[in-house]
Formats: sequence, structure tokens, C-alpha cells
Amino acid sequence: MKYRLSAFLLALVLPFILASCGEKDENLLDKLGQDHVIPTDIYDDPNVQINNHGNNSPDDKKSTARELSGSHLIKIDCILQNPELPTGCEITSLAMVMNYLGYDISKTTLASDYLTKDYVGKVGFDQAFIGDPTWEDGYGCFAPVIVNAANKYLNKHQMKYSAWNLSGTDFKELFKYIDIDIPVIVWASMGLMEVYKNPCFVDANGNQVYWYDNEHCVVLCGYDISENTVTAADPLDGIVKYDIDDFE
Repeated sequence: MKYRLSAFLLALVLPFILASCGEKDENLLDKLGQDHVIPTDIYDDPNVQINNHGNNSPDDKKSTARELSGSHLIKIDCILQNPELPTGCEITSLAMVMNYLGYDISKTTLASDYLTKDYVGKVGFDQAFIGDPTWEDGYGCFAPVIVNAANKYLNKHQMKYSAWNLSGTDFKELFKYIDIDIPVIVWASMGLMEVYKNPCFVDANGNQVYWYDNEHCVVLCGYDISENTVTAADPLDGIVKYDIDDFE
């Protein structure tokens, strides 16, 4: 899954930290009173605090001005997209993260009730899933569509959280989220194959819409600097470890 799709290299962060008792800390950015994860340059500001996790109470805080720990692995259950969603890697990845956070929502319910879908010739992949993830010949979608699906669910259930689009963030900056137990949904390619940007169709406004052949979506859930590896929950292949250089 080589990350050569810079427009949607980094996709989605769901901003939650689990407290040591297993309850969700609903005030991730306590000092700022924010309901969303802010971009990773916040880690460069020593004045910004973030709630701690592990064995500390939810009220304990630590500065986000910190170095990487060197390695970390989030224990997340991998959900496979097949057979129900043969082209639904994106929404299946979202289901993994939602389940990790304790929300009882299936990949198929997310796909049917919360994923915006449309047809070839209408809108681009940043506005809707083109086709349907239940179809063998469905296309897919990019980060904004999955962010929207996540927020639809969270808003409907009056959760104090939001999904946050981190497209364009430097790849290794994501490790800072992994360090604080925030899994990250990323766009890649199947089996580390090359990606090919091809014209797909012209939308309703006359704009050329492009698709990346071999596009795939996974959940980044671990890294190890000394081993030079990352770990991902892949909707096709399960929990997989990759060389950082190949993956990036």
C-alpha cells in the first residue's frame, strides 16, 4: 500500500482516547473546549494540553509537545469487508474504528444508512461513494465522504465528537496520534501495488473526475521505528505489518 496518493494520503482521525477503566474520555481537548482533533502542528505548541490516558485519571493532563515513543500498537479488531461489501474498504475501515471506540455499529449499517452514494457522471469521489460498496463493480470514495459518514452517525447519536480530515499531513506525523491510542484511517493501494490515476468520467458540471486504480483503505494502528515497520488493519487481509519505506 504505497502512499503515492498525496491528495488523500492521510484521511480520517476519530478523536477519542480510552481511559484506563475502559470508558471514553469525552473531553479530549479539555483546555481548548474543542470537539474535534486539531491538526498535528498542535504538538509543536507547548502551551496546549491534552488529556492523558493509561493509568491516570481523565482529569490528568500532559503537554502535547513531545517526541514519538518509538513504537506503539493499538489493539483493534479487524473487520473484513467481504463478502457483504466487496468494494467497501473505506466504510469497513470506519466500522473498525467505531467498534474500537465502543460504538455498536456494523459495516453494513454504516454503508446503507450513513454513506452518501451516487452514480457515475453525477459528482466526484470527494462528494460521494460512486456506485455502491455492495456491488462488485462499485468504485469508492475519498476522505471527505468517510468524514461525513462518521459525523452523520456521531451527530445523530448526539456524541460530543467529530471526525477530522488530515489529508496532506506528513505520514510520520500520524504516529503521534497512534501514540495516544487514536487509530487513523488512511488511503493506500491494494497489496502495495502501484496506483494509476486515470480519467473516469465527467461530472454533472463538466469537470473531469479521476480515479486511482488499485485504491484501498486501511486503518493505521501501529508503528515501530526500530523495526522500521507500521501495522495496519486491512479490510482485505487482516492485521498486517509493513516496512515503513514501502508503505509510505
